[in-house]
Amino acid sequence: MKRFKAGSSPRLSRIAAALALAGMAAVPFAALAASNSNCPEESVFYDPGNGEDIVVPKGFKVEVFAKGLNFPTDIAFVGGKDDFKVYVLESGTGLPGKCNNNVGVYGGPLAANNPFTPDILIFDNDGRRIGGPLGKPTSGGGGFQSDGPAIGLSFEHNFEGGTLYATDSNQGVRGARPTNNSPDRLAIARQNPDGTPEYHGWPDRFGFLDSTQSVFNPKGSGGDDNSAATAGKPVLPVFAFFPQPPVAPIALEPSDVAAVGLDFVPNSFIGGVVKKNAVLVSREGDFGFSQENGDPSAGHDVELVNFKSQNPSEVQLSRFAFNCKQSDQRHDPDGTPKCAGESDQAFTSRVRGINRPTTIRFGPDGAAYLVDYGAVRDPGGADSRSRFVNPANAPLVQLPGTGTIWRISRSNEGGDDD
Repeated sequence: MKRFKAGSSPRLSRIAAALALAGMAAVPFAALAASNSNCPEESVFYDPGNGEDIVVPKGFKVEVFAKGLNFPTDIAFVGGKDDFKVYVLESGTGLPGKCNNNVGVYGGPLAANNPFTPDILIFDNDGRRIGGPLGKPTSGGGGFQSDGPAIGLSFEHNFEGGTLYATDSNQGVRGARPTNNSPDRLAIARQNPDGTPEYHGWPDRFGFLDSTQSVFNPKGSGGDDNSAATAGKPVLPVFAFFPQPPVAPIALEPSDVAAVGLDFVPNSFIGGVVKKNAVLVSREGDFGFSQENGDPSAGHDVELVNFKSQNPSEVQLSRFAFNCKQSDQRHDPDGTPKCAGESDQAFTSRVRGINRPTTIRFGPDGAAYLVDYGAVRDPGGADSRSRFVNPANAPLVQLPGTGTIWRISRSNEGGDDD
């Protein structure tokens, strides 16, 4: 973990309760391209516009806060609602594939502007960049480690500042124990009477079922360590026995949805479909190793979790923000967003929208800030349009300059303040 002194600097909004999350259309505007200079053939469409092709509930609006970023994974704030600074963590290299290296044409791991090394950028509350990059690797060992990914960012005293902490990782995503159709889980994290945490079954129970159920047998893909040894075979347990009886989750997410970030809504965000104590969940989406999880597919979006009553085991789940061409956007009578067309990630659909949302945090102004990692080319199992151009570039290709920070806030149009 790295520490960065930033005066009276920020920390991310703390979660008020413990909640655990365990997993080509034509466009009427100019097509813009972003590419990876290590593998220039792997270009993608990138034009966030101002989020015109993201549909949100009535009573809410979405806009671009910052764009053209390199693989952002987290965000932190310091200051008051009318005057604050925003710190954005750019993660550097972190996904497997020969294109995602920091020693090629980008000038090496010590180059000041290398998109494949981690850093922190600073913005004012209007989205103007005012500082950074901070924490770039140095020859003396300062800054982040060059190979990343850097994935967490937090201030010691919330919006009041203090020491800025950032987590620094160096892990691959290749699977030594691959699975298929394993759902993400939504669970309440509680303590047992003796003070130990409840156990939810990881890594040998996926939701309500044991890992050995045939529905989870891996199909084999380029992301597995040894697909020939695991494809079509049961996912064997790691533990000889459960350390305690597993507690079931309160809800399941679709497979490969990657529900990776969440925050509880402040009172100023409540209204329309968003109820008191609700949670927004950022769902990064699949990496194309398996077939699509549905039609429309889930992921590359934001989910709303409303707690139906004081009982946290009763929840209502709905999509809160997702891609949909502006002309196809619809709403149910209660303001819930709908789409009459496709709702896939932005670069494959060539729309002004979301690619890979990794984190969502509420800022001092009461708005939700959605951290969008950017475009990644993959094996194309879920959508052939996301497939890497050159098979030699498998399994994943990061695209610098396609990261975006989206700001979602209340509008004065539509929606009830109930």
